[in-house]
Amino acid sequence: MNFKLNLEEKLQKAFAPLELKVINNSFKHRHHKTWLLDKNPGQEGESHFYIEMTSSYFEGMSKLERHKAIYDLFKEELKNHIHALELKLKTPNE
Repeated sequence: MNFKLNLEEKLQKAFAPLELKVINNSFKHRHHKTWLLDKNPGQEGESHFYIEMTSSYFEGMSKLERHKAIYDLFKEELKNHIHALELKLKTPNE
């Protein structure tokens, strides 16, 4: 299973999103190749992701709290694999 699908699966389980987009933007950040290969040899091209998600889970949460929930979910991935996340997180009413 590729890394993007792993991320999608974790998000589905944790947040039961109504809408979910996970886009690998690593190709836009080729200059980060050295960091990526130093941290995780052989994983070139899966370091930068854009996540857009709509979930009731975020009701009553600030933007900071929403982002923290994602960072907590991907704690290990952020240590060892993901260099950057761009997040757009909203509730069904937004």
